Amino acid sequence: IWFPISCFVAIGFEHIPANFFILTMGLLAGADLTVWDVFIKNMVPTTLGNFFAGAVCVAVGYSYAFGSLGGNNKSAGLVTRWSQE
Repeated sequence: IWFPISCFVAIGFEHIPANFFILTMGLLAGADLTVWDVFIKNMVPTTLGNFFAGAVCVAVGYSYAFGSLGGNNKSAGLVTRWSQE
């Protein structure tokens, strides 16, 4: 499991559990880390990035696919098999 998680982090994806895996490996290898470093350099940027991606990027993607950004302005009324007859 070490290789896939290392690749995930090396690509640049930010995920707190994956980063904690790499930070733990660094501590075992003798890296000089403090709790403050982990909080400021890992948890804060990752949380803000995940919040932005979830709140903005996903919302825009769904709006483009199913909503007004994609030109899908059909009525929101429920269409059933019997209403089409």
